[in-house]
Formats: sequence, C-alpha cells, structure tokens
Amino acid sequence: MLAVGSLALTGCGQKNQSNPNAGKGGGTTSKSAPLQDLNIKSRDEVKDGGTVRFSIETLPTTWNALHIDGTTVDLGTTIMGFVGANNFDIAEDGTPKPDTDYLQSYDVQTNGGKQVVTLHLNPKAKWNSGRTIDYTDYQATWKANNGANEDFKMASSDGFNQIESVKKGDKDTDVVITYKATYPDWTATWSSVMPKEGVGTPETFNNGWKQFKPEWFTGPFTLDRIDQAQKTLYLKRNPNWWGEKAKLDTVSFRAMDPATMSKAFANKEIDVVDDIITKDAYESARKRDDGELRQAGSTQWRHITFNAKSGPLQDKNVRQAIAKGLDRESIARSDLAGLPVDAASVMLGNHFFMPGQNGYTDNSGGSKYDPEAAKKQLDEAGWKS
Repeated sequence: MLAVGSLALTGCGQKNQSNPNAGKGGGTTSKSAPLQDLNIKSRDEVKDGGTVRFSIETLPTTWNALHIDGTTVDLGTTIMGFVGANNFDIAEDGTPKPDTDYLQSYDVQTNGGKQVVTLHLNPKAKWNSGRTIDYTDYQATWKANNGANEDFKMASSDGFNQIESVKKGDKDTDVVITYKATYPDWTATWSSVMPKEGVGTPETFNNGWKQFKPEWFTGPFTLDRIDQAQKTLYLKRNPNWWGEKAKLDTVSFRAMDPATMSKAFANKEIDVVDDIITKDAYESARKRDDGELRQAGSTQWRHITFNAKSGPLQDKNVRQAIAKGLDRESIARSDLAGLPVDAASVMLGNHFFMPGQNGYTDNSGGSKYDPEAAKKQLDEAGWKS
C-alpha cells in the first residue's frame, strides 16, 4: 500500500506520473490489488514548485549503488531515480519502456545462439561534468561488475557475468552488448549506468564514492545538503540538467525507523509512505486528513525457502510433502490481519510474473494445501510417524 499527502499529489513531475495514457491497463493482480493505482496527470496539470518529503531507512554511506555497501532500495531505487541515469520507465503492465531522456531505442537480436542488444542512447544525455554518456561508460560499468576482477567490491555480478563484450556501435552513443547466450532479464542489468571516471579502477569504485561528486551524476536534481542532526538528505534542481526542467523545487529524504514512518506521515512530517504491511501502520496512515491510500501489486513478497542440500530435504518428495502440508492461505490471513486485503486473492504461483501480467500462470498446482496427500507422500518417502 502507498499513502500520499496532498503535496505529493500536486508537486511531483516524474515521468511515470505525467504520462496521460499510463495506468489505463485492465490487468489486475487480484480483487483487491490492481497492477497499479496512480493519480495520473499530464505534465501541464502539475503545478510548478514545491517539495515532496520522502522517508528512507538509512542515509547513504556510499553513493555507489552497485557497491556491496550501497545496494539498498533507498539509494538504488528511491534516491538515484532523481540524480542518476535511468534507462527505463516501468509501464502500467510492468514492462520496461525506454526513458528517452537517456535511451532513445534499442534492438535485440540472436546470432548463433548469442543475444545481441544494441542501445541507441540519447546523444543529448550528459553527466553533470558536461561529458556525453556513451559506450565507454557501459564498458566500464560491465568490467567493474562482471566478477572478473575480485578487487571490485560489487554487490552482485548477476547479468553482467552473462555478457561477452560491450563495444561501440555506429556512433559513440550506440552500445552493442553481446551475451554469451540468451539473457531475457537484460533490462534489469542495464536499468542504469555509471560514469567511467567513477568505476574505472577498483580503488575508485570502492572508495571514491564516500562523498557525493556532482560530476558523476546526472538528472533533474542534485544534492543540496545533508543534515546529519535531522538525518535528512535534501535535493535541489540541477543547474546542469540538460532535459526538461523539473516541476519540483526540492525533494527530501528523511531517515527513520520503518515502524515510525506511518506515524510521521499521519503527523504531516513526510508526504509519502509505502509498503504498508501491518495493521498498525495502516491505521496510522489513514488518520491523515489530507492523505490518500492506494493499493496495487508489489515487487515484494513473503516466501518459505527450503534448503535442498540439508538432510531429509534433499529428497524432492519430502519437500513436496511439506509444501502440501502448509496452509499458505491461513498464514497469509494471519500476516495480513487488519489490512483490507483478501488473503486468498494474493496467493502467488509464479516466480517471475505477477498475476495480471502477460505470461503469468499459476504453477503451484502440485503443492496445493492437502494434509492427507502430504501424509501419504511422507509415508511413501519413508518418514512414517
């Protein structure tokens, strides 16, 4: 769930909120949770000026979102959305669409079993240093994160380690990325890119991002100041931004305990609170007189993981029997108690797609709650009580 105050409704000018055609898809995740629930306004309907106050859990300890110490949702998704290169917007159906401020278009082909992705960058896209974002930034980002050099303390090599080469295309702003095989999730790997000046050596990658260096960033906002006493980070309009002027004057991010975020929202100390997953948080957020609660599908979920290399769990039949003996709906009903959510309607049965997205199928048929079948399968596996 997401709660937004009146300032957030009138002040924000991000792309996914200024598309007049967004949010009109008919897919839903359940009776109670559509794929999206946004108050879509065209850009000319959004007022100029103002601020939006977000909450985060911690202030950044490094500004490198690909470093092992920087891989937080607060930095990588929330803050970098304002000050970093962002290649894709997520459409209402969950599919990535090029953010044309940075990526004009792309081509995907398969040659000899190898996937080749060609990114056609916006030639106007620049880092705050004034240098054009080009293929050399993509090369440096790949080399720093593909795991070949262990001195780079990257958070994860996923995706990068599937790449064979990153080269220049017809122009410096054409990036040709060749994969070792096929890699469907390539858009997640290249949702952003880092400047070569900041990731070219292990020393710079690991230690060069302790302080905010404006020249290594881009986007409509830049850092204004950090108030350590108030644990608040402030952004202001970026004077070096080459794109369309931001609607907001400022944006702030206040670090606080997640348990207090809904209360802070109710007290009008912040303007947005999301991931409302408890009764207490829900009850607090709904007390705000100028607030609005919205409910939609999420990229977060709760799950039970089996260690398939441990003792009896090495036997697939044992794992299947335990799954059949778990009443997932009852667990969900307990977890979601006090929230306006139908537990039966939010059961997931797919590891890749949300209900309502193209490609979703419920693959949990073999593990439906059936205690008698669970007993029988355990008996057959040799675990009789």
